Amino acid sequence: MSYYTAQGIVDDPNDHSTVATGLKDLLRLSKILKARRVEAGALTLASQEMKFTIDMEGDNSPTDVQEYVHIPTMSMIEEFMLFANVAVAEKIEREFPKWACLRRHPPPPDGAFEALNEALESQAMPLLKAGTSRELADSLDACNDAKDPYFNRLVRVLTTRCMNQAKYFSSGEMDKQQYWHYGLAMPIYTHFTSPIRRYADVIVHRQLAAAIGIAKRSTKHMDAELMLELTGNMNTRHTAAQHAGRDSRNLYIGFVFDNYKNGREEQIPEEDGYIVRRLENGVVVMVPRYGTEGTCYFEDCTELGEKIKALRQFDKVRVKIILRPGSYDDVARNKLLYKIVQHVHVQRVACAIPPTANVGVSEEPKDKAQPPSMPFDPTVQKKADKPDAAPKAKQPPAVAKRPASGGGGDPKKRRKVVKKVVKKAAAPQAQQAAAGDDGASDGEDI
Repeated sequence: MSYYTAQGIVDDPNDHSTVATGLKDLLRLSKILKARRVEAGALTLASQEMKFTIDMEGDNSPTDVQEYVHIPTMSMIEEFMLFANVAVAEKIEREFPKWACLRRHPPPPDGAFEALNEALESQAMPLLKAGTSRELADSLDACNDAKDPYFNRLVRVLTTRCMNQAKYFSSGEMDKQQYWHYGLAMPIYTHFTSPIRRYADVIVHRQLAAAIGIAKRSTKHMDAELMLELTGNMNTRHTAAQHAGRDSRNLYIGFVFDNYKNGREEQIPEEDGYIVRRLENGVVVMVPRYGTEGTCYFEDCTELGEKIKALRQFDKVRVKIILRPGSYDDVARNKLLYKIVQHVHVQRVACAIPPTANVGVSEEPKDKAQPPSMPFDPTVQKKADKPDAAPKAKQPPAVAKRPASGGGGDPKKRRKVVKKVVKKAAAPQAQQAAAGDDGASDGEDI
């Protein structure tokens, strides 16, 4: 049963079947569990999650991209996953206090939100407080604009990028006080519920099986030194997987815009965008419609003249995306240029929102700050998946460099490889886009 099928059953007031009754009871219970976590200080963060529409009758290429919409049944599954992970973490830590595979999320570093708070203050919005996760959660709920529904989500996306990344660790590494998971507001946590896609969960399954006596205790997983090495490697691989996922999304976005080639470049519609960073020679703009970010250079935005230099972080703008097709009919050589054509004046009006307004949004950040590059240019080096250190002194804005021509090596060979990869991935991607069956996670992928 897909999440959307389950949601349809839950939403049908005339369905009194056993399945419908069970689903509705579980949904009510999950909301109670979530409310308790929120009360304890669990964060509701956000990231740019997109889904693609695949042309299944043609060449299996992506034809459109949309923001992924979470529904209550996804949040329901997430809650039970979270509590299963906590229960397993408690059990294996009791049995293996020196080498249990756990996961922690440190609090934000000192000064992590200084720049973000300066931007919020310039918009006359409430400031973020991060003394405790509960304070941060409350201040995020208060940072809402009555006239701009996307503003709160944007603040949560940028807040996510200021935070530390969650890490796997061996329980013997540190005191129990340091096990705390800041984002989930839980004293102990691990990854157990997704062994088909994470090696950490496989280790935890083996440790749980040994802990409850249904499997022999492996000497490999009772070695504190080896567990320290394994968790370090998993952290490295987890970061690499995040980068690969981001690059995969950018590649698919590249194929979406490739549909506008051959004289259709001017048909790309203008979209709403938001300033997410100021540079010395431009600004970085986020376009929620496509989940992309790019640099708008002052010298290219002639419509606004000198006014463009007065744009602030969080300002709303209208953006024209311009496709510059690459050579050899190679998608990886295409470039997107971002041009601000209008400053949309919004008088910010702060109003608090209830925590339940963001049901279904993961409580652990899924991506970190993205560089202001073309969305599918492989020649632009990605930033490390680490939060920026808190500045000791106010630094001048960075200078953005225009990306060099994309693509290296034999373009014909690379184009064949890219087409092959996309075609191979098209069927499962299409199913996900249609059914949404990948919607729930265990709530934390910082």
